[in-house]
Amino acid sequence: MAQDHLFALPQGYELAGYRFGEVLGSGGYGITYRGEEIALARAVAIKEYLPNTFARRSQDGVTVKPRDAKQQELFGWGLDRFRQEAETLVQLQHPNIVRVLRYFAANGTAYIVMVYERGTSLGERLRDGATLPAPELERIVEPLMSGIEAVHRARYLHRDIKPDNVYLRGDGSPVLLDFGSARQAIGARTQAITSIVSPGYSPFEQYGKAAGEQGPWTDIYALGATLYRCVAGKRPPPALDRVGGKAAMEPAAMLGQADYDAALLRAIDAALEMRAERRPQSIGELRALMRGGPPRGEVRGTPVAVEPGATLVAGFGAGVPVPVEPGATLVSGSPSARAPAARPQSERGAPVQRAPGPTVVSKLAQMKPAYLAIGAGIGFVLLMSLVILLVLLLKGR
Repeated sequence: MAQDHLFALPQGYELAGYRFGEVLGSGGYGITYRGEEIALARAVAIKEYLPNTFARRSQDGVTVKPRDAKQQELFGWGLDRFRQEAETLVQLQHPNIVRVLRYFAANGTAYIVMVYERGTSLGERLRDGATLPAPELERIVEPLMSGIEAVHRARYLHRDIKPDNVYLRGDGSPVLLDFGSARQAIGARTQAITSIVSPGYSPFEQYGKAAGEQGPWTDIYALGATLYRCVAGKRPPPALDRVGGKAAMEPAAMLGQADYDAALLRAIDAALEMRAERRPQSIGELRALMRGGPPRGEVRGTPVAVEPGATLVAGFGAGVPVPVEPGATLVSGSPSARAPAARPQSERGAPVQRAPGPTVVSKLAQMKPAYLAIGAGIGFVLLMSLVILLVLLLKGR
């Protein structure tokens, strides 16, 4: 039976012990099928590498090959990225990350076999402006963070976290699907930016190398945007619109204040900072914010005196030295000229413990009695000298 998708393998096609079924999803770099592991009668999901911008299906209906000789190198390079992604994911054994069972090459291309997850996507759950009730949201936040943390621990990035790539199982637990790292690498090489970003969920640095370095903070932005969608009923404005001043983002702390935990909302807003160095730099930092820790801006909020001619390297992952004017004072970790406004004591962390020792004012206070004593002594000597002089003058008369 033919598939609706133009390049899809026919339903019922068998390869390497698997039977291919309906198309579950497709994009510019591949097709994902529902399949069956024949020997075990087990449902699986099978992703096929088929970058349709520079590859096509041959006349036999199964073999994949580059569109022309000029695309051969790019096709092979992308295939290698696809393999590297599979090799990384097959080592990740985490209950909230889609489990990769096998990778194999065939038909001039390659395939990743994954556990088939039953349930519905978070994107489907949030259709038509729906939000996720606070109890449900709280149940999925920590599992998602734990899964992403495991990915980062493996020195890998997801690069495409969004509601459509979060699947909710029947028991409500989430599983993160469809990693976008291979797609991002191929898109960056071909400069096909529109095919590698998800507007509203991708941070500015994913729009090209000139936009900044990618790192854990990149996935943290996308996670923040996904959670924002859960509480606001809409996605954040696209990063390009935000950085260009075309659109402003209403803070989650304002939109969700009636229904959601205040610390969670503040953490979402922190994750959605446009500047990468102002976001939590790890899932651990994000988790601390969600548990009521001080905002990242407060950690950096102590003014730092800068020596003339010094250079500040912006926070972790920014990678761009910022020249500092002589005599300038900076807020540590940010090239801002002033610290953020003070927050109420109840929202701040413990007061900063300062090293013991007298301040300039206290030193002056300590020195004041000594100065008074010396002045009084000098005045007394002058007065006595004047008295003696007057006595001598009177005797001389």
